[in-house]
Amino acid sequence: MNLIITQARTRLLVSHPFFGAIALGLKLVETTEVPTMATDGRSLLFNPDFIEKRGVVETTGVLAHEVMHVVFKHHLRRAHRDPMKYNVAADYAVNATINTIFTLPDDHLFDAKYINWSTENIYADLPDEDTSELAGLSVDWGQVTDLTTNADGTKATPAELSAIEETLDSKIFAAAQTAKNMGN
Repeated sequence: MNLIITQARTRLLVSHPFFGAIALGLKLVETTEVPTMATDGRSLLFNPDFIEKRGVVETTGVLAHEVMHVVFKHHLRRAHRDPMKYNVAADYAVNATINTIFTLPDDHLFDAKYINWSTENIYADLPDEDTSELAGLSVDWGQVTDLTTNADGTKATPAELSAIEETLDSKIFAAAQTAKNMGN
């Protein structure tokens, strides 16, 4: 496994156990099919060239960013919304939450007005007449994709997606308890 991603996950476990516990639950997938990092709530895809360029500190920040996509259940909530616009809104929501905790790459999306806004409210605030305008805002790291399949690759039914969400709720609660027990 890539040393930088391993070190980033370890840093999260030691310094930010909530984030680390969630990160440990994501299957690491090294790939060149994504330009940077992405998650579907089950896996964390990472491009080794991207993390080599970012180093351990920024990779830790981007890993925490991906964890927050999972915690906010962005992979389960997009529904009918435009994927690019939703990803931009989700990135603003995540970065507004973690911007003061982690070192993020300089090109991260951040607007102080979105602190404490939901992803859906940010989505509604973004322009929708031409989503190509969002391409200038969107960066290629921190992508979240919909979770539509079961672990075996079969299409998930609404009941199965609900069960996946319940399991995620349990994992988030356990991660919060772990962090609390460690004084965080």
